[in-house]
Amino acid sequence: MTYETAKKLKNAGFPFTWDYEPQSLAFKQYPTLSELIDACGDMFDSLEKRGGVYFAFGSSKDSAMLKIDPYREVGSTPGEAVANLWLSLNWKKD
Repeated sequence: MTYETAKKLKNAGFPFTWDYEPQSLAFKQYPTLSELIDACGDMFDSLEKRGGVYFAFGSSKDSAMLKIDPYREVGSTPGEAVANLWLSLNWKKD
């Protein structure tokens, strides 16, 4: 996972179970793939690899009701893809 993605997770309120040093903006440890999947909860559907790119798929309760497409996010690693999925699922409009 890139530092930029980890910072986005922190800013979006990801439930960190690991240390973050705000004074240096340094992460001591990134969340594991299983922690990211667990954080997505029932909204996580699947993870696939196609041609060196990872795709994380998910859906929200509103997806079926609103007849919108499920969420699909990409990443260069499985963790990056699922982190991007969590960000999409938890993005809130101001």
